[in-house]
Amino acid sequence: APRLKSEIDSGVVNPGSLMEKAMGAFRLGDLERAYSLAKLSYLLAPENGHLLLDIWGVGAALDPKRTRLELIRLQQAGDSSPFLALALGSTCNVLGLYDEAIEWLKRGLEKSPTDPFALAMLYNELAYVNAKKGEHLERSVALARSALEIFPDEKANGFIRDTLGVAYLKMGDLDKAIPNLREAVAKDPTVIPRFHLALALLKRRDSPGGLAELKCIAAARPSLES
Repeated sequence: APRLKSEIDSGVVNPGSLMEKAMGAFRLGDLERAYSLAKLSYLLAPENGHLLLDIWGVGAALDPKRTRLELIRLQQAGDSSPFLALALGSTCNVLGLYDEAIEWLKRGLEKSPTDPFALAMLYNELAYVNAKKGEHLERSVALARSALEIFPDEKANGFIRDTLGVAYLKMGDLDKAIPNLREAVAKDPTVIPRFHLALALLKRRDSPGGLAELKCIAAARPSLES
């Protein structure tokens, strides 16, 4: 479809509609446009901190280093939202800057967020980063379980089940890892939960099961995760 000369030429500027356009551009692979629209949406409505997660999601696919720097500028300009700390922690996680990710996530928790979504996401991301590092695994399990209890939508908590499964996998407890990862894939059949389930099944010497998950990954639409 032909574009307007400007995204705001159409009259009323609505952060929600801009974010819808951003996600549409993201699905079409126009990452630069998606990222610009996502940022504009947040700048128009900074009280909607959850929009930062969409900026992080698109920015991590486009250029996580650039996204990290721009999020840090927001923080230096006085933005103290726990969602910003979460977005920064998640971006650093993508970049493999695990120690920095943990610092940002702890800062977010220090703000004592009252939003159950933000709190659950902070708990989950901190648990996931520690599990990836192979450190504080008992604490990671406790954090992930807290996130499961707090997260408002039980049908959409597959990513938290994935974190819990990864923590158990790192601990070598396959009896707990595999059921959690199967539930994660059932709720969120995307590349990362499938990959973690494949690793757990291969660890259990279930080669056919692991191969089936890897074939699903190989057939997935190209993305940052795949």
